[in-house]
Order: sequence, then structure tokens, then C-alpha cells
Amino acid sequence: MPIILVGFLGKLFGPVGLVLYAWKGELPWVFGWVNVTNDLIWLVPFAIILYYSWKQESKA
Repeated sequence: MPIILVGFLGKLFGPVGLVLYAWKGELPWVFGWVNVTNDLIWLVPFAIILYYSWKQESKA
């Protein structure tokens, strides 16, 4: 489960970093398309996998 959590956090912090640095003007907003295709699409699958692995681990 820890490796799944690391993957999920990586996909979560990518968009957070984009918003932070784009808001400061250090990164163009158009770079957000990279985040959509690279991070945001994978958040839901990682969340589902993380949920089921946590559920399975809590049974043991």
C-alpha cells in the first residue's frame, strides 16, 4: 500500500505545484495541459486502487 500512496501523492502534488507557480507567474497556465494528461486523469484510478488496497490491508 505505501507505494500506491506515493504514486497518489505524486499525482496530487503535480497540479498543486502547477497552480502555485502559475499563480505566482513563474509558470505559464498553458502548462496545465501537461498536468491534465499526466496527473489529473490518474488521480481517480490511484484513489480507487488506494481505497481497495487500504480496505484489504485493514482486513488482515
